[in-house]
Amino acid sequence: EKAIDHFRRAGNAYHLATNQNNLAEKLMWLGYWDRAEELIQSAIDYFVKAPTAGEYAGSLDTLAQLYLL
Repeated sequence: EKAIDHFRRAGNAYHLATNQNNLAEKLMWLGYWDRAEELIQSAIDYFVKAPTAGEYAGSLDTLAQLYLL
């Protein structure tokens, strides 16, 4: 959460979205599914506009894993 807050304040959207996705994955496995979904969706919103598709695909994969639980 601290890293996410830091990147949000710094205006670094790429690292913000990357950390949101990473935290969402951890929260998902701890059972915090609603919060995980919020973070994943936020990361996807950024990555869909990003010039590379790899991170976008990674966030979609995390969301798929959540929905399979």
